[in-house]
Amino acid sequence: MPTYVVLYRFTEQGRKKIKSTVRRAAQVRRDNQRRGFTVLGTYWTQGNYDLVSIVDAPSEQAMLSGLFNIAQAGNVTSDTLRAYTDREMQRALRAGAPVRRRAAGRRTARKATARKTTRRRTTRKATARKTTRRRTTRKATARKTTRRTARKATARKTTRRRPARKATARRPARRTTARRRARR
Repeated sequence: MPTYVVLYRFTEQGRKKIKSTVRRAAQVRRDNQRRGFTVLGTYWTQGNYDLVSIVDAPSEQAMLSGLFNIAQAGNVTSDTLRAYTDREMQRALRAGAPVRRRAAGRRTARKATARKTTRRRTTRKATARKTTRRRTTRKATARKTTRRTARKATARKTTRRRPARKATARRPARRTTARRRARR
């Protein structure tokens, strides 16, 4: 029988009926035992989860239907974890263990991993080149757009009419003559 650890959190409805939580848990335990479940323990906890139950289920489908019945009541939400005993874990590890090779096979495996790492390095370099190309093209398009907007702005300035100025006597520009003298 597969073992499950079920972590429960109270919903808003469950928090309102918190005083009857022990009675509800006993009722759910009786219903589950009729269906073939063995409840190994139910614990009220402090922390992220409000309740923890450890259950042996007759099958995965039976466990799923049991969780649906609990969720249908609307008092809790749950996270379900499949738990494995040490024997079940040993079987799983033996089934997935790689086949051992001789020493010569290990050498070829080392060469293959070295090839893979050089391939990774070359692909990293290629992607770095691509990103720099993208950056330079972005800069170039940004320059083009700023040039276009500058052209449009100057075109707008030239097409606008300026208000007529009153005829006044102008003073000679002293600053410009001083600049000219400094340049010479």
